[in-house]
Amino acid sequence: MNEPGAPDPYQDLALALYYRVAELVKDGKTRDQIIYEMGLKGVRRDTVERMLERLAQSQRSVQRQRGWRHLVLGGVITTAALGLTFGLFGFAPANALAIFPTLVGLGVGGYWVVRGIFEVAGW
Repeated sequence: MNEPGAPDPYQDLALALYYRVAELVKDGKTRDQIIYEMGLKGVRRDTVERMLERLAQSQRSVQRQRGWRHLVLGGVITTAALGLTFGLFGFAPANALAIFPTLVGLGVGGYWVVRGIFEVAGW
């Protein structure tokens, strides 16, 4: 029996297995290859499948968070470019050369907004 506050060896083992599964995913192994390789080490199939599902949930969560950051970044860039385009910040473009940077800003901001939408939606 472990003393209070002492590390749990089973928890350490589960964490090590989870990290190993994550490394295999990172190395580009397929789901079946991971299940086979971990099965050779004596890990049950249902345990590996549960780890793969939790890893996939974690990856989706990280992707959604990144998507929200990209949406905000794109919104800020697009808002600033629109503000410059319509003279909201005291700048009234007089010719096509002066408006070019704002059009680039609109394009870049639009790109980040669309990218963020795709990441949040999980596409």
